[in-house]
Amino acid sequence: MAIIDWDETPSAGDCFDDTSWSNMVTYIKHSHSCDFIIYDDESSTSQKFKFSYAGNDNTLEGDDTTGKSLILKATSADAYPYITLTGNADIKEYFKAGNAFYLYDSAVQAFKMKYAANISTIEGGHASGDVLILKANDIDTYPKITLTGNGSISCSVKSGDAFYFYYNTTTFGNFTSDAADWYISSAANRNIVLNPHGAGYVKFGTYSAKGAEAFDGFITMKDAAGNIRKIMTCA
Repeated sequence: MAIIDWDETPSAGDCFDDTSWSNMVTYIKHSHSCDFIIYDDESSTSQKFKFSYAGNDNTLEGDDTTGKSLILKATSADAYPYITLTGNADIKEYFKAGNAFYLYDSAVQAFKMKYAANISTIEGGHASGDVLILKANDIDTYPKITLTGNGSISCSVKSGDAFYFYYNTTTFGNFTSDAADWYISSAANRNIVLNPHGAGYVKFGTYSAKGAEAFDGFITMKDAAGNIRKIMTCA
């Protein structure tokens, strides 16, 4: 490996003549087997920055010590500038098993993705009460989002809370449960409609035969046409 060093104190010796500089740049451009490494001083073996090329991969690395960070900044003046990554194929982000990929708003966590034990997790902020919104695009206010899975799709909420559906900004209904019951609730003055397709029916609990009895009350329901019907009950 070729090593080019210069004094810590600026001097005429720090400058390369045109031929030397041209040769160095040509060597970096055309030597596919040599890494370009920057160290913290001329006698150090502590890597601070490294460019390498092998096969079809261009690699940029920071320190060679475990636990160090590599920070890319678009400018030296802005604390959190805009950086664009582009590629003809995929842009991949790799991290050590068990770790996560974070996005920050200034120094505050805004987004987190992680993978462990065959479970992929997307999280929002790090503060209690933060909201995570998934939108199909940034034009429509309430676009369609599709969730698919080979098995089940689980929606979990904190104990005592509910899972809500909205129509525009109006609460459409919610699901919730306790130790014994599962509740489907609509917003105020709205019906809950169970609408089977074709020749299908709505199924209820197990039927038990019983002899004739006088009814002791009724439950009010609506049929498919919206007519109010009274379902009799017996003692």
